[in-house]
This record gives sequence, C-alpha cells and structure tokens, in this order.
Amino acid sequence: MNTFIVVMDPDGAARGPEVKSRLQEKFKEVYEFSPTAFLVAADTLTVEVARAGGIKGGEQMENATGAVFRIDNYSGYSARSLWEWLSKVEE
Repeated sequence: MNTFIVVMDPDGAARGPEVKSRLQEKFKEVYEFSPTAFLVAADTLTVEVARAGGIKGGEQMENATGAVFRIDNYSGYSARSLWEWLSKVEE
C-alpha cells in the first residue's frame, strides 16, 4: 500500500472540501491533515490520486490546483490520530 499526500495550492484552497469528498468516494483510507492537505492510502499511482481528487485530467475541477506526493518517510510532532492512521494503513 502506498501513502500519498494531496496538497492544495493557495489559489485552489476553496475547493478543499470537494477534493476531500472526491477522494473519499474513490479511496477507502483518507485522512484530513488540514483543510487543504489530505493523506490517501491506496495501491495506485500519484496521477490516479490527482485525477480522483479532481486536480488533474478530464475530471479536473475549475480552480482546483494542487500536487500529489508519495510519502516514503515521515517524522514530526502532530495529532495522535495522524500517527494511528499511518500505523493502520502500513499494516
């Protein structure tokens, strides 16, 4: 299973809720890190996550701009729910 982060550009931030909704329709494991950043766990490619979220391709929403990165390593201090989610999707 791959883990991705979807980060909305400041200009596309207003579309964050709709991007989240689209991601949840397509993928079982989605975690809202912030209103403009979402983690997704799935066996897919970054381009497919971008398309599913509506920030790339034929289904791209107007003013929905951002980027998708695959996460291989992570570190930091954040909410316990983030670390629990990451542990769960890594199993």
